[in-house]
Amino acid sequence: MLPVTYRLIPQSGVSTYGLNTADTPVFPDIPEHAPNPSRLRLAHDSLAINSEFRLEPECVVEYLISGAGGIDPDTEIDDDTYDECYDELSSVLQNAYTQSETFRRLMNYAYEKELHDVEQRWLLGAGEAFETTVTQEHFKLS
Repeated sequence: MLPVTYRLIPQSGVSTYGLNTADTPVFPDIPEHAPNPSRLRLAHDSLAINSEFRLEPECVVEYLISGAGGIDPDTEIDDDTYDECYDELSSVLQNAYTQSETFRRLMNYAYEKELHDVEQRWLLGAGEAFETTVTQEHFKLS
């Protein structure tokens, strides 16, 4: 299983740009790649060609994440944090799968080649909590 670390971000800190159908474009491509795509991107484009809705969008997270775990087996993730991270990740992946033809092609390809095997799916683990303290001194003009 491949470990993945996902840090929980409060709902207010999650960018939802592109997830609202009124926003355009939805999941915009990286502008630098449009006129001059890399060889690796071209190689993936020639392999991941099926953009049909082959997977159930609400199950995409299940095809990517097999359970709790991580790089450091001593770092546990409590059930509530795992559920919250899993739900947030599920929402993002559902939106990406339903709204992005490119993501759909790549997810379909990944499922076909590896993710159909549960042993190839990733683990959702607790990462190191990064934080900073902002004081009034940070706001003083120099």
